Amino acid sequence: MPNWFNGSLIVTVALLSGIALTGCSTTSQRPDVVGVNEAQRVQKVRFGTLVEFTPVRIEGDRKIGTIIGGLVGGVIGNQATRSQGDGTRTAATAAGAVAGGIAGNAAGKVLTGKKGVQLLIKMDETGDLISIVQEEDPDVTWSPGQAVMLIGDVKIRVIPRTS
Repeated sequence: MPNWFNGSLIVTVALLSGIALTGCSTTSQRPDVVGVNEAQRVQKVRFGTLVEFTPVRIEGDRKIGTIIGGLVGGVIGNQATRSQGDGTRTAATAAGAVAGGIAGNAAGKVLTGKKGVQLLIKMDETGDLISIVQEEDPDVTWSPGQAVMLIGDVKIRVIPRTS
């Protein structure tokens, strides 16, 4: 292996990649959090009545865990076989990456999952029943018959109506 392909370089690249990728998975789905693309934009507002709500679990992002786990597993496999021949070391690096990816996939699902709520809403304008899932907001209490506002066009936030 070339001199630049040593353990410290691999560990550094894996850690920096993990930090960068973890930042991508922090997008909130809470109704009180507005994305930068939603600020200072006109959005459609509709009104409805909450029919029922159900607590749900929003599955986490498996991709981030798979990538980070694969990188870390590859590093561990590579470092564990430093004194072995190139073929053994390559095989151990690949096996470590696969095993790490599998473990990271499961960990990513659990670690980035969120509590959510499924809201069944009867629209005032049309009478249609719609369902929207969003991240739970601990400051909001839902109750059947509650008046709600739906804000947005494609990505919809549901918040209790105050007037």
